[in-house]
Amino acid sequence: MAAVKRAVTERTAFRDEDAFVEQDRIVASVPASHDVRDDARALTEKRAPHWQGR
Repeated sequence: MAAVKRAVTERTAFRDEDAFVEQDRIVASVPASHDVRDDARALTEKRAPHWQGR
């Protein structure tokens, strides 16, 4: 969620073409984050995820 907020907030600082490149850079690390991995694991284990902001 922090990456999405950052992409939206910083979007106005760039032209449209550059904004998409910057957005990709900001959210690129999200799929590899600890929270996303735990969220997927929690789903398969049928438990609540333990998000830690990492």
